[in-house]
Amino acid sequence: MDGRSGRGHVHLLLKVAQMYYDEGATQAQIAREVGYSRPTISRLLTEARQRGIVTITISHPLERLIALEDALVDLYGLKAARVTDSEAGIPISESVGREAAQLLIGYGGHDKVIALSNGRSVAAVVRNMPRRHWARACVAQMIGSIGRGLTVEDSPAICRILADRIGGNYAQMPVPLMLESAALAGALQSEPQVAAALQLAAHADVALVGVGAVDASGVGGPILQPYITDEMAAEILALGAIGHICGHHFDARGRHIHTALCDRMIALDPLKLRDVPIVIGVAWEPAKARALKAAMAGGYLNTLVVDRETAELLLDED
Repeated sequence: MDGRSGRGHVHLLLKVAQMYYDEGATQAQIAREVGYSRPTISRLLTEARQRGIVTITISHPLERLIALEDALVDLYGLKAARVTDSEAGIPISESVGREAAQLLIGYGGHDKVIALSNGRSVAAVVRNMPRRHWARACVAQMIGSIGRGLTVEDSPAICRILADRIGGNYAQMPVPLMLESAALAGALQSEPQVAAALQLAAHADVALVGVGAVDASGVGGPILQPYITDEMAAEILALGAIGHICGHHFDARGRHIHTALCDRMIALDPLKLRDVPIVIGVAWEPAKARALKAAMAGGYLNTLVVDRETAELLLDED
């Protein structure tokens, strides 16, 4: 048996590898300890790796999340995806909001137009947005006001706050989300300030939106629920609605479902989101996974920020 395959040589390889990788000794220190030159120690370490005595695994807590992000981009053809996990003492809403804010920084900047919808997810992003000096940037409101005490999640307030955070301007629509009639909604949409805000949102560089889920217990969540009668809810469910974006419902294939609400609503037509270069969808509730899938199928989102559990559900082929 030659020297390289004998037990003594293998024992030497093990000893050198343990001292270097486990104990943190330098090659010079190992050389003095075992009585070999430093170049010989280097060759022994190389041999230990080649023979599989030493295997090196590169690992980091973010590795799993990055793998999920890459898988989401590949499966749904997204421009980007960010996945975050729970952190001690930090609500998942804040973790997702913070991650989305960092993504928004990358897409934003001077001369950029950022369109906002409303709701908890968009508010979480704005709340976590670091201050910037984008003096020529503009924040455009893309959906009317919901009122009813939900000030911190309402689109006018969110637009104002984001404009302040980035040091830019904002284009608001001083109108409610839902009107009593289609005729009144049409008239208000023609009003110059409203028309200008919607036009600006339709040509935004970046849009930030939340996605609502539909199930048997409710078809609109806190934003749309007050406007939906039992008869209307039954109709919306019968049409196959599983989610809504900017107040408009869509089915499992992402097809817009036109209801009576659409005609009374002042909000950007969701089909126009397809022309916005970057549309960031933000969510942290696994119950929204089906709605998110449909929103991406409909082309309403091309960028996504979610929590780990929701990401895993989105990647579940079932």
